[in-house]
Amino acid sequence: NLLPERISFRGAAYFALCASLAFCPWRVLSTPDGFVTRFLVAYSGITGAILGVMLVDFFMIRKQVLDVEQLYDPDSTEYGSGYNAASFLTTALAIAPCVPGLVANLGGFELAPVWMNLYGTAFFTCLALAAGLLLPIRKAMSWLTCSVRTPEQVPLSPS
Repeated sequence: NLLPERISFRGAAYFALCASLAFCPWRVLSTPDGFVTRFLVAYSGITGAILGVMLVDFFMIRKQVLDVEQLYDPDSTEYGSGYNAASFLTTALAIAPCVPGLVANLGGFELAPVWMNLYGTAFFTCLALAAGLLLPIRKAMSWLTCSVRTPEQVPLSPS
């Protein structure tokens, strides 16, 4: 649960139920290959992006050392408001190129072959994009947060 203080377990379950009905499972399963070409490919894109973020974070950022206490520290500077914004942004950007192929596949209309090829290889596409984007996004976000100062951080000039 992303917001445990605001969304209860029951509320999250009801949201998941409504979201699953909104995705029209009868359309996904209407053809024998629909489950594979629609649901599993889309799901693999999401998991590919998450895996890309996790691999870069563990091997390149943390150098294979996890500080378990820091992972659960609510005052951690890396996890503002309880989540890592750079990781969420990276995952969303990595999934984005595959969305047109998913929409075309669900809607049954043709799209340029490049979009359908990206969607067909969603796992590898999203994994590579997430792995390539995480470090630059983290660097850009840390630069943005360091360049913004609160009034208490601005040094007073001598009078």
